[in-house]
Amino acid sequence: FIKIRIDKFQEILTSSLPKLSEHFKKLEISVSFYLISWMKNGFFKTFEYDTLLRLWDIYLLKGEVFLFEIGIAILKMEENDLYSLPIADILASLKKIPENKYTEEEFFNILYDIELYNEFKSVEYETKLGNEKLMLLQHYMSDDL
Repeated sequence: FIKIRIDKFQEILTSSLPKLSEHFKKLEISVSFYLISWMKNGFFKTFEYDTLLRLWDIYLLKGEVFLFEIGIAILKMEENDLYSLPIADILASLKKIPENKYTEEEFFNILYDIELYNEFKSVEYETKLGNEKLMLLQHYMSDDL
């Protein structure tokens, strides 16, 4: 289920931030180290409450693609700092953005420049999602319900 999203985020990271993507590869930092946490908790541990509510409002309007846009925005915002940090500090900084490091408006200005909708409307991605839904449906239909 999550593998499709991890692969897609890696693809987007490579095209959006190629230098950072390469840096993460050299350090053997997988997208799954931070993306699963972000997706699982809805960025709850990453942002302050007011910012989080604003993000969730937009997520309800835009859907899953917005979660990927938030992820890329975080990496863009933190990119310069991530090159000089050791691995443990990189992972820690991706979990929680320090208070007062950036204003909410600075983050949203970066976020609003990211548009990934077309990335998610590819035939390949739509097919993978469709196959995933079909497999889940077959699984539930095969159980003794």
